[in-house]
Amino acid sequence: MHNQHVKSVIPFRIRIGVTGHRSLPDKQILTQFVKGILATRFLESFNAEAYKSIKESQATPVAFTIVSPLAEGADRLVARAVLEYPGARLEVVIPFNRDAYIEHFTTTESKQDFESLLKQAHRCIELENNVRSVTTEKVPPQTQQDRYRRVGEYIVEHCDILIALWDGQPSRGEGGTAEIVSLAIDRGKPVFIVSTNPPHEVNLINGGSLHARHLAKLDVFNAWPISDAELETYTENEYRYLFCPSHAEPIPVALKQVVRERLIPFYVRAAIIAKKNQNAYHQAGLSAYILSTIAVFFMGVAVVFHDNRILSLLGYFCELVLLVSLFVIINHADKAHVHKNWLMNRALAEGVRTACYFVACGFIPSYSFAMEGLNADEGEDWVSNALDEILDGLPPVQCPAEPIDAVYGEYIHTCWIQDQLRYHQEKVKSTERKNRLLKQAIMGVFGAAIAVTCVHLTMFFTGMYEQSGRHWLDVIENMLSVVAVTLPATGAAMTGYRSLMEYSRIESRSSIMAEQLSRLNTQYRVVTTREKLETLLLRANELMMMESQDWVKLMSFADIKNVA
Repeated sequence: MHNQHVKSVIPFRIRIGVTGHRSLPDKQILTQFVKGILATRFLESFNAEAYKSIKESQATPVAFTIVSPLAEGADRLVARAVLEYPGARLEVVIPFNRDAYIEHFTTTESKQDFESLLKQAHRCIELENNVRSVTTEKVPPQTQQDRYRRVGEYIVEHCDILIALWDGQPSRGEGGTAEIVSLAIDRGKPVFIVSTNPPHEVNLINGGSLHARHLAKLDVFNAWPISDAELETYTENEYRYLFCPSHAEPIPVALKQVVRERLIPFYVRAAIIAKKNQNAYHQAGLSAYILSTIAVFFMGVAVVFHDNRILSLLGYFCELVLLVSLFVIINHADKAHVHKNWLMNRALAEGVRTACYFVACGFIPSYSFAMEGLNADEGEDWVSNALDEILDGLPPVQCPAEPIDAVYGEYIHTCWIQDQLRYHQEKVKSTERKNRLLKQAIMGVFGAAIAVTCVHLTMFFTGMYEQSGRHWLDVIENMLSVVAVTLPATGAAMTGYRSLMEYSRIESRSSIMAEQLSRLNTQYRVVTTREKLETLLLRANELMMMESQDWVKLMSFADIKNVA
């Protein structure tokens, strides 16, 4: 794969926890066993369906995150083995602040080893960071053991698979290896026990318990055919859209680069997929309603002209062809999941786009896009997983120094809030116009149907149809009958399409959103502190995410299957 494509691929991430002894014999042999688990045996942790999905995935790589306290022995051995894999991340969790923690390592070599690994960490979590003295204070033994137990519990809670380098003996203290292994087993976590005693066997407990429901949807995202040239063009266009306005000029280049390299490619991929599926959805819906209307017309021809065998057979044949075509169109759109692909990728794109503004201002967002209104058991939670993976992969960014230059607040107001305000104001106008025109057309069709029926009845009651030798009157009667049948069906189809597009509700929602954005735009006009800047970002994000989630819930009911 080309480099640009790699940048927009979201891996299927597996979190590995570790527990084990500090003193290990045969480290090289144990390392080989751990590498064997990471190479293939980790798949034994997944159920049959997930195992098959992982093996058959063509575009989605597996990536590991190792959750480790980096104590001597097992913690570092497993961490090093994991970090050899592409895309691996190290998440360090320690019982107290790092300066106090490092003093528990007795040798200079061990301390340097810890510092070396810590530099590779994606993040470091200090479960208790209120130790007043970093080098001289002695932590009471009981408290220290309790803190180490909490570290073990954290690892179990935040890992998918636990690797334990264990001699099989009971714990020598609170929070020991045996206790952590027992806790993981009780919670149903797959546990690979690597015996530290010769011949160093590896046993798996709770195997086959993991699923990978969102992997299939993630693989669709990663495998969607988008050329590198298309991706690069859209990425550059979006970058210019975000940062070319004059208000964005003072934004630090380093922050712009993070947005350009780590966020925009994912936004672009999601936006392209969403747009293509939206077009397919609209085309399928419109085609289905048009075909159904024409099918009713030919059915009317077949019934009205039943005395004309050829014309009647032609009508029934055309109706059959149209109905089959209608079925194929709806079935194809349903099988291709164009509706869900549109909604889910649009939601992901909006989440990533929101993150762009946070990072541009020196903040890393920590929100999760919880999808509601769709069945998470079918893997629709992939949006949350994908967004979390993208945000988790962001490097540390530098917050602006205080006092905050007015440029940041102006940038958010002008390039984000006002931009969205204009979008929703235009959305109100465009949907109102489309809704009005479609409503007028529907009323016109039903009015025409009433008029045709009145003409039909007038001709019937005046006895015009009973006049002999007037063949053309029979033709008019039959054609009026066909039109009288077709017009109500046409009106119903147009009403169905209007309902499918949800013009009225979208207009109402955009109107409400425009009001809220306008209100927000008048608040926090002066941004001089990081706290006010972050508050402005969070308020704007809250509005955008709420609107996006509600839109997904609304449109989830307008499925193409409803056409049938």
